[in-house]
Amino acid sequence: MVLFLLCGCGKAAPSQVVIPFELRRGLVVVDADVSGHPAKLILDTGSGAVLLDSTFAETVAVLWSPIRANATGAAAASVKMGWISSLSIGGAKVVRPLIVTSQSLGTLRERVGADIQGTIGYDAFDQYVVTIDYPKRTVTLTVPSAFHYLGSGVSIPIAIESRIPAIDATVTTRSAGKLPLHLSVDIGAIPCVLHLSKRFVDVHDLSHDTVTTTGAASAGLGIATVPDLFLRMPELVIGGLSVSRVTTAMVQEPSGTLGSSSRTDGSVGAELFLGSRLILDYRGKQMWVEGRDSSATSLCEGNR
Repeated sequence: MVLFLLCGCGKAAPSQVVIPFELRRGLVVVDADVSGHPAKLILDTGSGAVLLDSTFAETVAVLWSPIRANATGAAAASVKMGWISSLSIGGAKVVRPLIVTSQSLGTLRERVGADIQGTIGYDAFDQYVVTIDYPKRTVTLTVPSAFHYLGSGVSIPIAIESRIPAIDATVTTRSAGKLPLHLSVDIGAIPCVLHLSKRFVDVHDLSHDTVTTTGAASAGLGIATVPDLFLRMPELVIGGLSVSRVTTAMVQEPSGTLGSSSRTDGSVGAELFLGSRLILDYRGKQMWVEGRDSSATSLCEGNR
């Protein structure tokens, strides 16, 4: 069911659209229309473009550029880049989104479902204020000019860096005390609240900070070849939001978004927001977190 609210007269586009989503392993999956073709896409703040499976991309009218782009996740990948004229989520149009394509979605599909055709990020979040209500399993897309925040959630300033939202935070460690962090907000990163880049871990020598187990975290395309280190940090503070005993993945893969040359200190992932309402206003450079439930099921349970 799709709800249209605050509609104008005649054929005017609605100012607000509410659509249901599926929560799969902590990831938000929405129904989309790509050039007349139905598709299930993961709504992902960590995606700077619309990522489409290469096979699916062949069936839609993408205007390809001769230039290839470098996409990074668990590992680096080279992708085709282009544009598409028709894309909508629940009837809400996304105008001229940047399209990239990759043959690396096999791993993502194994984790989330064989029907996943890609991810959508910046283009949707830049054109709408996006409210993700995890308890109600709804996404609300609001035209920025019609948005006025009246809630009482925790307000956190964001910056948009390379089409990805970023925030400042502080983490309390056992071996190095309190450390300032500059983090990306990546609701497509699982399974922990906090994912620390290899560069940050190496600089502060955190790899021996009471590690409990090893495994593979997911922060985009590709497969990490080096197991990550998992533990709980004593505390993470983001503005007025404080999280104790923070599930943390310390990335060991040298390449990729959170590798040795990472531009950020890490990312906050989907687990931070489960059980809450997350409101993202890219143009207003602000996000709000309402009703965070610290008892929500942990995606990182098996990695502590």
